[in-house]
Amino acid sequence: MEENNKMPDTQIAVKSQFWKWLDNYWYHYKWHTIIIGVVVAILAVCLWQTGSTPKHDTVIVYAGPMSLTTNETLQLQEVLSGILPSDRDGNDEKSASMSMYHIYSEDQIKEAEKLTDSTGKILNPIDRSRNASQFESYNTYCQTGESPVCMIDPYLYEKIPEEYLYPLSEIFGDNIPEGAIDGYGIRLGDTALYRSFGIVRQLPADTIICLRSPLGGLGQKIDDVKYQYEMSVFRALVSYGADAEK
Repeated sequence: MEENNKMPDTQIAVKSQFWKWLDNYWYHYKWHTIIIGVVVAILAVCLWQTGSTPKHDTVIVYAGPMSLTTNETLQLQEVLSGILPSDRDGNDEKSASMSMYHIYSEDQIKEAEKLTDSTGKILNPIDRSRNASQFESYNTYCQTGESPVCMIDPYLYEKIPEEYLYPLSEIFGDNIPEGAIDGYGIRLGDTALYRSFGIVRQLPADTIICLRSPLGGLGQKIDDVKYQYEMSVFRALVSYGADAEK
């Protein structure tokens, strides 16, 4: 009985050779294998995130002192999605996303610091380091040209050179929408969009809607399909409800 239960010598030899090979391989290629494994894992995660990340027809920038909650941001995105002129990516769903930057001007910070309790403690202290980081992130993102449609605080609007803004006259001709503060920007509080939706009124009334020029400047021939779509988005936002209110 005992002899029948013994493993044949050939099987023992095969297993022994396999473990010897595996041990030798691990000794010589341990770090190669670990590095390749890490790279494969990272690529797998990136591919999964790419496939699972929601796609949007447009991304609109907000930069200013108002900080919306996640739920409020989703509500704002839902309203703006319904106003989009068309479904750009062809997935049968109009979808607008917001890229939010919480930025105070120096004057706004000083005003906030004036509000103190009975002991002199500032009620709403502004984190200047985070404020500077948000401002830097906003500038970096805008330089990519990915999101030319912007809703921004007057302080930030004044920092944009005119050649980086698309003229309203080139979009609307002589029929400039209500609320234009100059030849490039429109005051949000003067639009039907602001009057029609409570969630839009969560943003400051003096927020300015503007359209950044293509990265190549105004001298560039604008034949890019995406930019043409962004222009139509800007037109839809600032002209919303105009005919109904006449």
